[in-house]
Amino acid sequence: DKADLIFLDPPYRQGLIKECMSHIAKLSLLSEDGAIVAEHGTDERLEDEIAGYTKIKEKVYGTITISVYGIDLEDNNS
Repeated sequence: DKADLIFLDPPYRQGLIKECMSHIAKLSLLSEDGAIVAEHGTDERLEDEIAGYTKIKEKVYGTITISVYGIDLEDNNS
């Protein structure tokens, strides 16, 4: 089964979020309606699109940022 929700909280500033998201995409681990929630340092800006996943929401909590990504269904249907 594919996951509806995947949490990522790797060590900050090592590029591991992008690497993890690439592996998730390669293995097709996220369900079509699922989300990836990534915690990272506020000084580490993540792109709006990583490995085919699109940023849905971002919230800053002091020095920590939570970024939420999902599958862009419009992109996958074209």
